[in-house]
Amino acid sequence: MQKVIIVIKDRNGISCDYYEGLPKNLEQINSSQAHFILCMVAPSDISSVHWLQAHCFYLTDLRLECRIKMRELPDKPKRNRFEIKVIEDRKFFDKDELCMIYHEAFVSDRRFHLKEQYDQVLANRIIDSYIKEATDLKFPLVQCLYKEQIIGCAFMQPVQDGFYIYLAGVLPKYQGSGAAVALYRACVDYSLEHEARIIHGRISASNTGVMNLYANLNANFYNPKYLYIYERREC
Repeated sequence: MQKVIIVIKDRNGISCDYYEGLPKNLEQINSSQAHFILCMVAPSDISSVHWLQAHCFYLTDLRLECRIKMRELPDKPKRNRFEIKVIEDRKFFDKDELCMIYHEAFVSDRRFHLKEQYDQVLANRIIDSYIKEATDLKFPLVQCLYKEQIIGCAFMQPVQDGFYIYLAGVLPKYQGSGAAVALYRACVDYSLEHEARIIHGRISASNTGVMNLYANLNANFYNPKYLYIYERREC
């Protein structure tokens, strides 16, 4: 069992205890000072699922990891109407603009909702913390534009064998227009330019649109995990 402490770095300081598996015992839950306790367990681990349900954890999502191998890519589609830019220097990021785009793109996205009921204000704070982490760590940013307006973004997190697609989102108005296809293909092109072998991602199984994007890039899906959450205290 691995435990990782996540601190959401905003003005009020939301904190989470994150477990790949179960806490050792109830004492770890009772003694925690975190606002939320998150546990990822395999759907096949029935005993862990029953334990979490018995101790007031609520199921929020089923997560999947995905992997695109560069040597197994489909043919590149014909040119599209969207412009692509890659920004590698964070001084050229407009962080406020990024936050606005991601807030709109991720409305009702379970990845950022820790409470059992949707709380968009809290979700936006969490999204902002991810943006801060990506910019602080200087992840390259792939942008999709239409008529000079940014309509979608994805950070590219360097990992040992390639890149991890981090916070990929498109404005609701342009979802289904081909913008997401152009954005993900641009992430692939950036990875190829940097001689990556694999692109990694983690998605919600409820997001069939993103699953289809990855499937069209011949991605493999693996390691399904339920995400259970326990709310310890108000934030």
